[in-house]
Amino acid sequence: MEILYVGKRGGMEEQLVPEAGLELETLSVSGIQDEPWRNIPLLYRLPASVLRAVAIVRRFQPDVVFGTGGYVAGVTGAAAVVTRRPLVLQFPDAVPGRAVRRLARRAAVVCSAYDESAERLPGARVVNTGNPLRPEFARRGVELRRRRR
Repeated sequence: MEILYVGKRGGMEEQLVPEAGLELETLSVSGIQDEPWRNIPLLYRLPASVLRAVAIVRRFQPDVVFGTGGYVAGVTGAAAVVTRRPLVLQFPDAVPGRAVRRLARRAAVVCSAYDESAERLPGARVVNTGNPLRPEFARRGVELRRRRR
């Protein structure tokens, strides 16, 4: 199985993803700011990032595009929709963010940590999967429960 991680240019993933032995592509994109004038650069970066994400998806030809929310997932999810690749979204919060809300109806499935999240995503196929945990967190939870007894 091949995995390609798409992250933010200049983000911490530029160090962490290659250290984990995964291939990385980056996009120059940022979130929407509260002050409207701060969004001017976004008007230029967003279309270029979407085009780059579409090129990445077309080149990599993934079986599925998996997004965890946030602006990079929004752009990459849009690329999945444009290239007709299955999109799976996952978010750990009770309230879905902008990217998940905008893409949810187009996703094959939205994996949520909370049952209540489905109410906030009308028309989307939402499955309560809980929050995935790395094994070391699961082991730590078992250790803490044993100590409490």
